[in-house]
Amino acid sequence: MKAHIMNRKAAPAAVIIAVSAVVSLLTIILHKQSVSVCSYDGEDIMSIYEVNIKIKNGGMLRFCSVYCAEAWFRENSPEAASVTVTDELTGEKLDASLAIFVESDVVSVAATNNRIHVFKDEYQAREHAKQYNGRIVDNPFSLSK
Repeated sequence: MKAHIMNRKAAPAAVIIAVSAVVSLLTIILHKQSVSVCSYDGEDIMSIYEVNIKIKNGGMLRFCSVYCAEAWFRENSPEAASVTVTDELTGEKLDASLAIFVESDVVSVAATNNRIHVFKDEYQAREHAKQYNGRIVDNPFSLSK
């Protein structure tokens, strides 16, 4: 009789544990699906440092940093149709040809040691360069048409 009572008390606890395990597993799976990873090195992408390269076959490659996008671009530039970068201050996406790039002492993505920063506004780019021992550099994503 005691074993039967014990099982009746243990059953709800087992159900709660099982449901908790399933919910935790689903949360992990959904989080992994919602996190974008870099097409070059597989690192998670922080949206303010994201670079997107549309390729001529219609696909889109997403990168975690200018460093990774530039490494891919050096080897594959003929495949690139357009490059979109992200202004670090506003999060606004813009064509790379309109952006100002600054190399500075600030590391934005530790995994790649990325030190290239993207700005829409030239004044902000120059201020960043002045504050962080930087310099304005050429657009690393020049597309030859």
